[in-house]
Amino acid sequence: MEEKINDNPIIKQTVNYSSKPVNFPPIPNPPSINNIVIDKIIVKHGNAGATTEINITKRDDVNNNILQYETKDNVPVTYLWSYKNQHLIAEIVNATYSDACKKMGNGNEQTGKTKLEDIAAKVEPTANDFIDINNLRTQLPDAMITTYKYKPLVGVESITDSHGITTFYEYDSFGRLTDVKIGENGGNTKRNIEKYIYNYKQ
Repeated sequence: MEEKINDNPIIKQTVNYSSKPVNFPPIPNPPSINNIVIDKIIVKHGNAGATTEINITKRDDVNNNILQYETKDNVPVTYLWSYKNQHLIAEIVNATYSDACKKMGNGNEQTGKTKLEDIAAKVEPTANDFIDINNLRTQLPDAMITTYKYKPLVGVESITDSHGITTFYEYDSFGRLTDVKIGENGGNTKRNIEKYIYNYKQ
């Protein structure tokens, strides 16, 4: 998609002002601007014209969290949230938010939407919530799904990529990252790939 820009910026962003702070998930090159809701990220490539790299099409009504955007190739990307609407728990590439709602609601979009909103509002998702989210991997076979689990007030506890490989993050009593491990044998065993040791400076 090409859009004409009269001036000559490197990047032009179309924004709407809002009284709510914006909470950006890890979309490509997200600007960290408070109190601004970004609708599009438009990139101008020299004299070749401008293209819309990111077109944000759906947000929630709580924190303005992004629920859905489209790439320049018109591929939909859906985000699911939890932990009181503060943390991303799933990125679904090649499926719309409506698709996810229908699957979560066993075919009923409104039921699934209500369920996802309830999960988003929870202090911490339950084990059953994560089972329902992970079931989307088989219910949306054409989508690539990455899921995230957090240790409240500490950090990311695990990330499961679109191939089903889980990376685990472990912390000490001070909340410092100590180990990064990869799940093997269906997640029954963990292989350490990174270790962090902290010493006091003398």
